Amino acid sequence: MSFVSNKKFWLEEQKEKYSSKTALMLYDSNVSFEELYEKSISFSFSLKENEDVSWTANQSFKIKIDDVAEFEVKSGSEDVKVMKEELEEMQSEYQELVAPFGTEELEDLKGLLTTKDSKENEFNRIKGELKKKSDKPLDKLQKEIIEFKNKIKLKWSKISDDSPYKDCEGKDKSILRDELSSKIVELEDKIQTLTKNRNSVDELLKVDRKNSNELESRLNDLKKDSHGKKQIIEEIKRRIERLEDDGFSREEREKELNKLSVD
Repeated sequence: MSFVSNKKFWLEEQKEKYSSKTALMLYDSNVSFEELYEKSISFSFSLKENEDVSWTANQSFKIKIDDVAEFEVKSGSEDVKVMKEELEEMQSEYQELVAPFGTEELEDLKGLLTTKDSKENEFNRIKGELKKKSDKPLDKLQKEIIEFKNKIKLKWSKISDDSPYKDCEGKDKSILRDELSSKIVELEDKIQTLTKNRNSVDELLKVDRKNSNELESRLNDLKKDSHGKKQIIEEIKRRIERLEDDGFSREEREKELNKLSVD
């Protein structure tokens, strides 16, 4: 039996009939690899695009495609029918395997696999970071995250309707965080300035209180002194009045007045 493989024609025909992993792998010249076996004789080769290969085999030969499939071709229409059924079964199995991914194209599937690996690596990285920051199990951390989200949602509902941040719940929180951080820093500076001013006012009040207390004490002293002097003046007046009525002479009265002033 003579088998002539015209790769371009045969594989395009198979791709149209069997849109399967087998056909796609064969059509991709960069990944296809075939082995033909005749009894105990075998050899391996790679087919490039538009490349033809001829092979003569007696009665039967086996084709093996790396990482894809292996099937045997025998002489006779019945054997060709069996090979077709095997290919159709392989196609069905392949379609069933890739159905969840929404595509049968190998390049798309490779892209999905790369994305899956990337997501798994990112997940493991985040999991490792969480483990470093907390000894709590993942399910407990997820529960806490849900609780925090509910708290945030509740607190957000308390924001007044006229606040510029009321409608920011569904927006990028990183931008909002930076904006709020800037405002917080600004408010902290104002609070610090007001605190300094208040401290200065407190110092001034303290000095004023001290001066007020000193003045009050001085006034009390002056009042006491004034009261004492007033009493002395009244006593002198009373004595003068008695002197005027006692019948003393002028010289005797002056002598008595001098005595009072000395007292």
